[in-house]
Amino acid sequence: MQTRSPDFRFAETIHALADRIGPDERRAALPHVVDTVTATVAGYDDPAIERLVASGIVTWDDALPCGLIGRPGRSTPAGATLVNAMAGHIHDYDDDEAIISLAHVSVPVLAAAWALAEDKAASGRDLLDAYVIGVETMVALGRIMNPTHYVRGWHSSATLGIFGAAAAAGRILNLSLPELMTAFSLAATQASGIRSAFGSDAKPYQLAAGARRGVEAALLARAGITSTGSLFGAMGFATLYAGDAARVEAAIARIGAPSAFVEPAITIKAYPCCTATHPAIEAALRLRAQDGIDWHAITSITVSVGETVPGILIHDDPATAQQGKFSAPYCVAAAFRYGTVGLAQFDDALLADAGMQALISKTRVIARKGDPDLFLTELRVTTTDGRETALTVEHALGSPARPMTREEITAKLLATCPQADEAGAAFLWSLADVPSWPDFTPLLRNALTGAA
Repeated sequence: MQTRSPDFRFAETIHALADRIGPDERRAALPHVVDTVTATVAGYDDPAIERLVASGIVTWDDALPCGLIGRPGRSTPAGATLVNAMAGHIHDYDDDEAIISLAHVSVPVLAAAWALAEDKAASGRDLLDAYVIGVETMVALGRIMNPTHYVRGWHSSATLGIFGAAAAAGRILNLSLPELMTAFSLAATQASGIRSAFGSDAKPYQLAAGARRGVEAALLARAGITSTGSLFGAMGFATLYAGDAARVEAAIARIGAPSAFVEPAITIKAYPCCTATHPAIEAALRLRAQDGIDWHAITSITVSVGETVPGILIHDDPATAQQGKFSAPYCVAAAFRYGTVGLAQFDDALLADAGMQALISKTRVIARKGDPDLFLTELRVTTTDGRETALTVEHALGSPARPMTREEITAKLLATCPQADEAGAAFLWSLADVPSWPDFTPLLRNALTGAA
Protein backbone atom coordinates (compact mmCIF):
# COMPACT_ATOMS: atom_id res chain seq x y z
CA MET A 1 0.00 0.00 0.00
CA GLN A 2 1.50 3.35 -1.04
CA THR A 3 2.40 5.49 1.96
CA ARG A 4 0.67 8.60 0.56
CA SER A 5 -2.48 6.84 -0.59
CA PRO A 6 -5.89 8.18 0.52
CA ASP A 7 -6.05 5.27 2.98
CA PHE A 8 -2.77 6.41 4.51
CA ARG A 9 -3.76 10.08 4.69
CA PHE A 10 -7.11 9.21 6.27
CA ALA A 11 -5.50 7.02 8.94
CA GLU A 12 -2.70 9.57 9.45
CA THR A 13 -5.20 12.37 10.10
CA ILE A 14 -7.26 10.27 12.51
CA HIS A 15 -4.10 9.13 14.29
CA ALA A 16 -2.92 12.72 14.72
CA LEU A 17 -6.20 13.77 16.36
CA ALA A 18 -4.92 12.42 19.67
CA ASP A 19 -2.61 15.43 19.90
CA ARG A 20 -5.31 17.96 18.96
CA ILE A 21 -8.08 17.15 21.43
CA GLY A 22 -8.35 19.70 24.20
CA PRO A 23 -10.67 20.72 27.03
CA ASP A 24 -13.26 22.22 24.68
CA GLU A 25 -13.71 18.99 22.74
CA ARG A 26 -13.90 16.92 25.92
CA ARG A 27 -16.41 19.33 27.44
CA ALA A 28 -18.58 19.17 24.31
CA ALA A 29 -18.38 15.39 24.17
CA LEU A 30 -19.28 14.73 27.82
CA PRO A 31 -23.06 15.31 27.53
CA HIS A 32 -23.20 12.75 24.73
CA VAL A 33 -21.30 10.21 26.81
CA VAL A 34 -23.69 10.79 29.73
CA ASP A 35 -26.68 10.41 27.42
CA THR A 36 -25.28 7.23 25.85
CA VAL A 37 -24.76 5.63 29.26
CA THR A 38 -28.37 6.56 30.06
CA ALA A 39 -29.63 4.81 26.92
CA THR A 40 -27.44 1.79 27.65
CA VAL A 41 -28.62 1.33 31.23
CA ALA A 42 -32.24 1.61 30.03
CA GLY A 43 -31.58 -0.95 27.32
CA TYR A 44 -30.62 -3.66 29.76
CA ASP A 45 -34.28 -4.03 30.70
CA ASP A 46 -35.16 -5.21 27.20
CA PRO A 47 -35.69 -8.99 26.88
CA ALA A 48 -33.51 -9.06 23.77
CA ILE A 49 -30.46 -8.28 25.88
CA GLU A 50 -31.14 -11.25 28.16
CA ARG A 51 -31.48 -13.42 25.07
CA LEU A 52 -28.17 -12.10 23.73
CA VAL A 53 -26.43 -12.75 27.06
CA ALA A 54 -27.80 -16.31 27.10
CA SER A 55 -27.13 -17.04 23.42
CA GLY A 56 -23.68 -18.56 23.91
CA ILE A 57 -21.94 -16.21 21.46
CA VAL A 58 -20.35 -14.19 24.29
CA THR A 59 -17.86 -15.64 26.78
CA TRP A 60 -18.59 -14.95 30.46
CA ASP A 61 -16.22 -15.40 33.38
CA ASP A 62 -15.62 -13.35 36.51
CA ALA A 63 -11.89 -13.44 35.73
CA LEU A 64 -12.34 -11.64 32.39
CA PRO A 65 -11.37 -7.97 32.23
CA CYS A 66 -14.49 -6.11 31.11
CA GLY A 67 -17.72 -5.41 32.98
CA LEU A 68 -21.10 -4.40 31.62
CA ILE A 69 -22.61 -0.98 32.12
CA GLY A 70 -26.10 -2.08 33.10
CA ARG A 71 -25.78 -5.46 34.83
CA PRO A 72 -23.23 -7.73 36.54
CA GLY A 73 -21.12 -10.01 34.36
CA ARG A 74 -17.62 -9.94 32.88
CA SER A 75 -16.47 -10.73 29.39
CA THR A 76 -13.73 -10.06 26.87
CA PRO A 77 -13.36 -6.56 25.37
CA ALA A 78 -15.15 -7.71 22.22
CA GLY A 79 -17.92 -9.44 24.17
CA ALA A 80 -18.56 -6.50 26.49
CA THR A 81 -18.57 -4.16 23.49
CA LEU A 82 -21.21 -6.27 21.74
CA VAL A 83 -23.59 -6.46 24.70
CA ASN A 84 -23.20 -2.85 25.84
CA ALA A 85 -23.66 -1.60 22.28
CA MET A 86 -26.81 -3.62 21.68
CA ALA A 87 -28.24 -2.42 25.00
CA GLY A 88 -27.34 1.15 24.08
CA HIS A 89 -29.24 1.02 20.80
CA ILE A 90 -32.09 -1.39 21.57
CA HIS A 91 -34.57 1.40 22.38
CA ASP A 92 -33.28 3.83 19.71
CA TYR A 93 -32.91 6.32 22.55
CA ASP A 94 -29.23 7.02 21.85
CA ASP A 95 -28.02 10.13 20.05
CA ASP A 96 -28.00 10.49 16.29
CA GLU A 97 -25.92 12.49 13.82
CA ALA A 98 -28.58 12.84 11.16
CA ILE A 99 -26.95 15.37 8.85
CA ILE A 100 -23.77 13.81 7.44
CA SER A 101 -22.97 10.38 8.87
CA LEU A 102 -26.71 9.55 9.03
CA ALA A 103 -25.74 7.34 11.93
CA HIS A 104 -25.95 6.73 15.63
CA VAL A 105 -22.36 7.69 16.30
CA SER A 106 -22.05 7.43 20.08
CA VAL A 107 -23.05 3.86 20.92
CA PRO A 108 -20.61 1.92 18.70
CA VAL A 109 -17.75 4.25 19.56
CA LEU A 110 -18.38 4.50 23.31
CA ALA A 111 -19.03 0.78 23.74
CA ALA A 112 -15.64 0.05 22.18
CA ALA A 113 -13.79 2.73 24.12
CA TRP A 114 -15.48 1.78 27.40
CA ALA A 115 -14.54 -1.90 27.20
CA LEU A 116 -10.92 -1.29 26.30
CA ALA A 117 -10.57 1.56 28.79
CA GLU A 118 -11.45 -0.93 31.50
CA ASP A 119 -9.15 -3.60 30.11
CA LYS A 120 -6.20 -1.20 29.85
CA ALA A 121 -6.84 0.80 33.04
CA ALA A 122 -7.21 3.99 31.04
CA SER A 123 -8.41 7.26 32.54
CA GLY A 124 -11.64 9.16 32.01
CA ARG A 125 -9.75 11.64 29.86
CA ASP A 126 -8.41 8.77 27.73
CA LEU A 127 -11.96 7.51 27.28
CA LEU A 128 -13.25 10.92 26.17
CA ASP A 129 -10.37 11.35 23.73
CA ALA A 130 -10.99 7.93 22.20
CA TYR A 131 -14.69 8.70 21.95
CA VAL A 132 -14.08 12.00 20.13
CA ILE A 133 -11.69 10.31 17.69
CA GLY A 134 -14.19 7.56 16.90
CA VAL A 135 -17.03 10.00 16.27
CA GLU A 136 -14.80 12.14 14.04
CA THR A 137 -14.00 9.01 12.04
CA MET A 138 -17.66 8.20 11.44
CA VAL A 139 -18.55 11.76 10.43
CA ALA A 140 -15.58 11.98 8.07
CA LEU A 141 -16.65 8.77 6.35
CA GLY A 142 -20.20 10.07 6.21
CA ARG A 143 -18.98 13.01 4.11
CA ILE A 144 -17.65 10.53 1.57
CA MET A 145 -20.39 7.90 1.64
CA ASN A 146 -23.69 9.69 2.14
CA PRO A 147 -26.41 10.28 1.25
CA THR A 148 -26.13 7.67 -1.51
CA HIS A 149 -24.79 4.98 0.82
CA TYR A 150 -27.75 5.37 3.17
CA VAL A 151 -30.33 5.76 0.40
CA ARG A 152 -29.11 2.51 -1.18
CA GLY A 153 -30.20 0.75 2.01
CA TRP A 154 -27.00 0.51 4.04
CA HIS A 155 -27.33 1.00 7.81
CA SER A 156 -24.70 3.67 8.37
CA SER A 157 -24.67 3.21 12.14
CA ALA A 158 -23.26 -0.26 11.53
CA THR A 159 -21.25 0.19 8.33
CA LEU A 160 -19.53 3.36 9.56
CA GLY A 161 -19.68 2.35 13.21
CA ILE A 162 -17.13 -0.41 12.71
CA PHE A 163 -14.57 2.23 11.69
CA GLY A 164 -15.50 4.52 14.58
CA ALA A 165 -15.10 1.62 17.00
CA ALA A 166 -11.74 0.67 15.46
CA ALA A 167 -10.51 4.27 15.77
CA ALA A 168 -11.61 4.56 19.40
CA ALA A 169 -10.09 1.18 20.25
CA GLY A 170 -6.92 2.16 18.46
CA ARG A 171 -6.57 5.25 20.65
CA ILE A 172 -6.99 3.29 23.89
CA LEU A 173 -4.53 0.64 22.63
CA ASN A 174 -2.07 3.33 21.46
CA LEU A 175 -1.84 1.75 18.02
CA SER A 176 0.91 3.02 15.77
CA LEU A 177 -0.08 4.62 12.47
CA PRO A 178 0.64 1.43 10.47
CA GLU A 179 -1.40 -0.56 12.98
CA LEU A 180 -4.32 1.88 12.71
CA MET A 181 -4.16 1.60 8.93
CA THR A 182 -4.38 -2.16 9.27
CA ALA A 183 -7.30 -1.89 11.72
CA PHE A 184 -9.20 0.25 9.21
CA SER A 185 -8.28 -2.19 6.45
CA LEU A 186 -9.60 -5.12 8.48
CA ALA A 187 -12.75 -3.15 9.25
CA ALA A 188 -13.27 -2.46 5.54
CA THR A 189 -13.42 -6.20 4.89
CA GLN A 190 -16.22 -6.69 7.43
CA ALA A 191 -18.55 -3.67 7.31
CA SER A 192 -22.21 -4.66 6.99
CA GLY A 193 -25.74 -3.70 7.98
CA ILE A 194 -28.98 -3.15 6.05
CA ARG A 195 -31.88 -0.79 6.74
CA SER A 196 -34.55 -3.34 5.93
CA ALA A 197 -33.88 -4.65 9.44
CA PHE A 198 -35.27 -1.47 11.03
CA GLY A 199 -38.02 -2.30 13.48
CA SER A 200 -36.45 -5.55 14.68
CA ASP A 201 -33.71 -6.72 17.04
CA ALA A 202 -31.42 -7.00 14.03
CA LYS A 203 -31.09 -3.21 13.83
CA PRO A 204 -29.33 -2.79 17.19
CA TYR A 205 -27.51 -6.08 16.67
CA GLN A 206 -26.02 -4.82 13.39
CA LEU A 207 -24.65 -1.76 15.14
CA ALA A 208 -23.36 -3.82 18.07
CA ALA A 209 -21.75 -6.41 15.82
CA GLY A 210 -20.00 -3.60 13.94
CA ALA A 211 -18.67 -2.19 17.21
CA ARG A 212 -17.42 -5.61 18.25
CA ARG A 213 -15.72 -6.16 14.90
CA GLY A 214 -14.10 -2.72 15.18
CA VAL A 215 -12.57 -3.73 18.52
CA GLU A 216 -11.45 -7.03 17.06
CA ALA A 217 -9.89 -5.23 14.07
CA ALA A 218 -7.82 -3.05 16.41
CA LEU A 219 -6.76 -6.02 18.55
CA LEU A 220 -5.86 -8.07 15.47
CA ALA A 221 -3.83 -5.21 14.01
CA ARG A 222 -1.90 -4.91 17.27
CA ALA A 223 -1.30 -8.69 17.17
CA GLY A 224 0.26 -8.43 13.72
CA ILE A 225 -2.55 -9.71 11.50
CA THR A 226 -2.22 -8.15 8.04
CA SER A 227 -4.78 -6.93 5.53
CA THR A 228 -4.81 -5.32 2.11
CA GLY A 229 -8.48 -4.37 2.28
CA SER A 230 -8.92 -0.76 1.22
CA LEU A 231 -11.21 2.06 2.23
CA PHE A 232 -10.78 4.16 -0.90
CA GLY A 233 -8.85 2.07 -3.44
CA ALA A 234 -10.01 -0.27 -6.20
CA MET A 235 -12.61 -2.73 -4.92
CA GLY A 236 -12.48 -0.88 -1.60
CA PHE A 237 -15.18 0.08 0.87
CA ALA A 238 -16.05 3.46 -0.64
CA THR A 239 -16.31 2.12 -4.18
CA LEU A 240 -18.37 -0.94 -3.34
CA TYR A 241 -20.65 0.79 -0.82
CA ALA A 242 -21.65 3.75 -3.04
CA GLY A 243 -19.21 6.37 -1.77
CA ASP A 244 -17.88 9.30 -3.80
CA ALA A 245 -14.12 9.15 -4.41
CA ALA A 246 -14.12 12.83 -5.40
CA ARG A 247 -14.96 13.80 -1.81
CA VAL A 248 -12.14 11.93 -0.07
CA GLU A 249 -9.55 14.72 0.04
CA ALA A 250 -12.04 17.34 1.23
CA ALA A 251 -13.34 14.98 3.92
CA ILE A 252 -9.83 14.29 5.20
CA ALA A 253 -9.10 18.02 5.31
CA ARG A 254 -12.20 18.63 7.48
CA ILE A 255 -11.47 16.01 10.13
CA GLY A 256 -11.49 17.78 13.48
CA ALA A 257 -11.78 21.22 11.89
CA PRO A 258 -14.08 21.98 13.56
CA SER A 259 -15.00 19.12 15.85
CA ALA A 260 -18.01 17.00 14.91
CA PHE A 261 -19.55 18.14 18.19
CA VAL A 262 -19.67 21.69 16.87
CA GLU A 263 -20.44 21.34 13.16
CA PRO A 264 -22.49 19.32 12.54
CA ALA A 265 -24.08 18.88 15.93
CA ILE A 266 -25.49 15.59 17.15
CA THR A 267 -29.10 15.16 18.24
CA ILE A 268 -29.66 13.97 21.80
CA LYS A 269 -33.05 12.31 21.76
CA ALA A 270 -36.03 13.47 23.75
CA TYR A 271 -38.04 10.43 22.58
CA PRO A 272 -37.00 6.75 22.25
CA CYS A 273 -37.59 6.41 18.53
CA CYS A 274 -36.17 7.45 15.18
CA THR A 275 -34.99 11.07 15.05
CA ALA A 276 -37.14 11.68 11.98
CA THR A 277 -40.29 11.21 14.09
CA HIS A 278 -39.37 13.80 16.70
CA PRO A 279 -40.73 16.99 15.08
CA ALA A 280 -44.07 15.28 14.44
CA ILE A 281 -44.19 14.01 18.04
CA GLU A 282 -43.48 17.47 19.40
CA ALA A 283 -46.12 19.01 17.14
CA ALA A 284 -48.72 16.49 18.31
CA LEU A 285 -47.87 16.99 21.97
CA ARG A 286 -48.09 20.75 21.60
CA LEU A 287 -51.42 20.62 19.75
CA ARG A 288 -52.79 18.31 22.43
CA ALA A 289 -51.62 20.52 25.30
CA GLN A 290 -52.00 24.02 23.85
CA ASP A 291 -55.02 23.63 21.60
CA GLY A 292 -56.83 21.09 23.71
CA ILE A 293 -57.24 18.61 20.86
CA ASP A 294 -58.90 15.48 22.20
CA TRP A 295 -57.81 12.34 20.37
CA HIS A 296 -61.41 11.05 20.38
CA ALA A 297 -62.41 13.98 18.18
CA ILE A 298 -59.70 13.60 15.54
CA THR A 299 -60.96 12.66 12.08
CA SER A 300 -57.72 12.97 10.12
CA ILE A 301 -54.02 13.70 10.60
CA THR A 302 -51.63 14.72 7.85
CA VAL A 303 -47.88 14.68 8.47
CA SER A 304 -45.89 16.71 5.93
CA VAL A 305 -42.19 15.80 5.91
CA GLY A 306 -39.04 16.24 3.84
CA GLU A 307 -38.69 14.00 0.81
CA THR A 308 -36.16 11.64 2.42
CA VAL A 309 -38.16 10.93 5.56
CA PRO A 310 -40.52 8.21 4.20
CA GLY A 311 -37.45 6.23 3.22
CA ILE A 312 -36.35 6.31 6.85
CA LEU A 313 -39.74 5.83 8.53
CA ILE A 314 -40.53 2.67 6.64
CA HIS A 315 -43.48 1.36 8.71
CA ASP A 316 -46.68 3.27 7.98
CA ASP A 317 -48.72 0.32 9.31
CA PRO A 318 -46.50 -1.19 12.02
CA ALA A 319 -47.06 -4.77 13.07
CA THR A 320 -45.10 -4.37 16.31
CA ALA A 321 -44.32 -1.53 18.69
CA GLN A 322 -40.66 -1.91 17.72
CA GLN A 323 -41.64 -1.11 14.14
CA GLY A 324 -43.57 1.80 15.61
CA LYS A 325 -40.25 3.47 16.40
CA PHE A 326 -39.86 3.92 12.64
CA SER A 327 -43.46 4.92 11.98
CA ALA A 328 -44.76 8.49 11.87
CA PRO A 329 -48.40 7.30 12.26
CA TYR A 330 -47.56 5.27 15.37
CA CYS A 331 -45.54 8.01 17.04
CA VAL A 332 -48.11 10.74 16.33
CA ALA A 333 -50.91 8.46 17.51
CA ALA A 334 -49.05 7.74 20.76
CA ALA A 335 -48.50 11.46 21.36
CA PHE A 336 -52.21 12.28 20.93
CA ARG A 337 -53.47 9.17 22.72
CA TYR A 338 -51.22 9.30 25.80
CA GLY A 339 -49.85 12.84 25.98
CA THR A 340 -46.29 11.54 26.30
CA VAL A 341 -43.91 9.42 24.22
CA GLY A 342 -41.49 7.48 26.38
CA LEU A 343 -40.28 3.93 26.71
CA ALA A 344 -43.67 2.79 28.04
CA GLN A 345 -45.44 3.94 24.87
CA PHE A 346 -43.63 1.37 22.72
CA ASP A 347 -45.39 -1.78 23.81
CA ASP A 348 -47.23 -4.33 21.68
CA ALA A 349 -50.23 -4.17 24.00
CA LEU A 350 -50.56 -0.44 23.26
CA LEU A 351 -50.30 -1.05 19.54
CA ALA A 352 -53.37 -3.28 19.84
CA ASP A 353 -55.29 -0.55 21.68
CA ALA A 354 -58.39 0.43 19.71
CA GLY A 355 -57.67 4.13 20.13
CA MET A 356 -54.14 3.73 18.79
CA GLN A 357 -55.34 1.70 15.83
CA ALA A 358 -57.99 4.29 15.02
CA LEU A 359 -55.49 7.15 15.10
CA ILE A 360 -52.93 5.24 13.02
CA SER A 361 -55.55 4.55 10.38
CA LYS A 362 -56.45 8.26 10.24
CA THR A 363 -52.85 9.38 9.70
CA ARG A 364 -51.15 9.83 6.36
CA VAL A 365 -47.63 10.96 5.58
CA ILE A 366 -46.90 13.30 2.68
CA ALA A 367 -43.39 13.96 1.42
CA ARG A 368 -42.49 17.45 0.21
CA LYS A 369 -40.82 16.82 -3.15
CA GLY A 370 -37.53 18.61 -3.56
CA ASP A 371 -37.24 19.43 0.14
CA PRO A 372 -34.43 17.46 1.84
CA ASP A 373 -35.06 18.94 5.32
CA LEU A 374 -35.11 16.05 7.79
CA PHE A 375 -36.29 18.14 10.71
CA LEU A 376 -39.08 20.42 9.44
CA THR A 377 -42.49 18.79 9.87
CA GLU A 378 -46.00 20.18 9.56
CA LEU A 379 -48.85 18.45 11.37
CA ARG A 380 -52.40 19.17 10.21
CA VAL A 381 -55.33 17.83 12.23
CA THR A 382 -59.07 17.93 11.54
CA THR A 383 -61.66 17.25 14.23
CA THR A 384 -65.34 16.31 14.36
CA ASP A 385 -66.38 19.96 14.77
CA GLY A 386 -64.91 20.74 11.33
CA ARG A 387 -61.93 22.59 12.74
CA GLU A 388 -58.54 22.20 11.06
CA THR A 389 -55.44 22.99 13.12
CA ALA A 390 -51.87 23.02 11.84
CA LEU A 391 -48.51 23.37 13.55
CA THR A 392 -45.01 23.31 12.09
CA VAL A 393 -41.97 22.22 14.08
CA GLU A 394 -38.66 22.94 12.42
CA HIS A 395 -36.30 21.77 15.14
CA ALA A 396 -37.45 19.38 17.85
CA LEU A 397 -35.94 19.41 21.33
CA GLY A 398 -32.48 17.88 21.28
CA SER A 399 -31.83 18.62 17.61
CA PRO A 400 -28.78 20.64 16.56
CA ALA A 401 -30.65 23.95 16.69
CA ARG A 402 -32.23 23.18 20.09
CA PRO A 403 -29.64 21.19 22.06
CA MET A 404 -30.55 19.82 25.46
CA THR A 405 -29.04 21.47 28.51
CA ARG A 406 -27.15 19.55 31.18
CA GLU A 407 -30.24 19.80 33.37
CA GLU A 408 -32.45 18.32 30.64
CA ILE A 409 -30.00 15.47 29.99
CA THR A 410 -29.87 14.75 33.72
CA ALA A 411 -33.67 14.77 33.88
CA LYS A 412 -33.74 12.23 31.04
CA LEU A 413 -31.27 10.06 32.98
CA LEU A 414 -33.34 10.20 36.18
CA ALA A 415 -36.58 9.48 34.31
CA THR A 416 -35.06 6.62 32.31
CA CYS A 417 -33.02 5.00 35.08
CA PRO A 418 -35.47 4.93 38.02
CA GLN A 419 -32.92 3.59 40.50
CA ALA A 420 -30.56 6.50 39.87
CA ASP A 421 -30.60 9.67 41.92
CA GLU A 422 -28.98 13.10 41.70
CA ALA A 423 -25.81 11.79 43.34
CA GLY A 424 -25.57 8.98 40.81
CA ALA A 425 -26.06 11.44 37.96
CA ALA A 426 -23.37 13.72 39.36
CA PHE A 427 -21.04 10.72 39.60
CA LEU A 428 -21.54 10.01 35.90
CA TRP A 429 -20.93 13.65 34.96
CA SER A 430 -17.58 13.39 36.78
CA LEU A 431 -16.16 10.64 34.57
CA ALA A 432 -13.60 12.99 32.96
CA ASP A 433 -11.81 13.02 36.32
CA VAL A 434 -11.64 9.23 36.71
CA PRO A 435 -7.97 8.26 37.08
CA SER A 436 -8.35 4.55 36.26
CA TRP A 437 -11.32 2.91 34.57
CA PRO A 438 -11.55 -0.55 36.24
CA ASP A 439 -12.77 0.98 39.48
CA PHE A 440 -15.35 3.15 37.75
CA THR A 441 -17.66 0.71 35.95
CA PRO A 442 -18.95 -1.22 39.02
CA LEU A 443 -19.34 2.00 41.01
CA LEU A 444 -21.28 3.62 38.18
CA ARG A 445 -23.45 0.56 37.70
CA ASN A 446 -24.30 0.61 41.38
CA ALA A 447 -25.07 4.35 41.26
CA LEU A 448 -27.44 3.99 38.30
CA THR A 449 -28.98 0.54 38.79
CA GLY A 450 -28.31 -0.53 42.37
CA ALA A 451 -26.45 -3.61 41.09
CA ALA A 452 -22.97 -4.26 42.50
